[in-house]
Amino acid sequence: DIDWVQTEKHVFEQASNHPFLVG
Repeated sequence: DIDWVQTEKHVFEQASNHPFLVG
C-alpha cells in the first residue's frame, strides 16, 4: 500500500501552489 505517496505528493503540490498557507 503506497497510497500515502499520492497523499504526500498532493499535499506537496498544494503547498507549492499556496506557499503562504504553509509559511
